[in-house]
Amino acid sequence: MRTLVIKYKDPRKLRPRLKNPRTHSARQIKQIAASITEFGFINPVLIDGADEVVAGHARVSAAIFLGMMDVPTVRVDHLSAAQIRAYVIATTDWLRTQVGIENCLPSNYRSYRSSRILI
Repeated sequence: MRTLVIKYKDPRKLRPRLKNPRTHSARQIKQIAASITEFGFINPVLIDGADEVVAGHARVSAAIFLGMMDVPTVRVDHLSAAQIRAYVIATTDWLRTQVGIENCLPSNYRSYRSSRILI
């Protein structure tokens, strides 16, 4: 098992994932910002080797909204592109339960199916 390392980074320098299956309204970003204000930023953003966000897009947006200069990140560059796509699909629970895994961003689902990674 790999040891995870938390590194603080400027949220404005993190790149959003172009095929992120989730979108968040301004209201949701404000709710997440309120949660960060109340509890702190306790869930690190997952990033790949190019500082592209794997998980945590809304938290990054909320941090920028709050004017934060750094957020905790964990680099997951040990995962392949196929593993990252599978992880994104697997952790997007609301999509899986609302519309079914096969309907969430079809290009991601096709990539997942061809990867043979179980989620």
